[in-house]
Amino acid sequence: MKKCPIKNSIEIKNDNNCIVFEFPMEDKDMNFSIAKITGRYPEHGRVTNIQCKEIVYVQAGAGKIVVDDIEHALSVGDVILISPNERFYWDGNMTIHVACTPAFFPEQHVYVE
Repeated sequence: MKKCPIKNSIEIKNDNNCIVFEFPMEDKDMNFSIAKITGRYPEHGRVTNIQCKEIVYVQAGAGKIVVDDIEHALSVGDVILISPNERFYWDGNMTIHVACTPAFFPEQHVYVE
């Protein structure tokens, strides 16, 4: 078992509309973060994760995710699975919980147009 108290989380500001709290677990197979989305992220274009799957739970608020040009409305309690290489962006005001497998690292998060 591993534990990461909230005080050990690492705050990362991806841009003006996305703040992420990473929970370092020192595990290469899986990791976890909480993101606060307050608008469109990324502000332009899309992002993709070239290696890991992301399972996302909407904990608070509402918004949408646009994946490969298909819009999906999101509200509290929704869960989505994002596969590697899907191009997407978030829009709304929501707090999401994100688990990644294998563990996320910044080099696999790529901005695309």
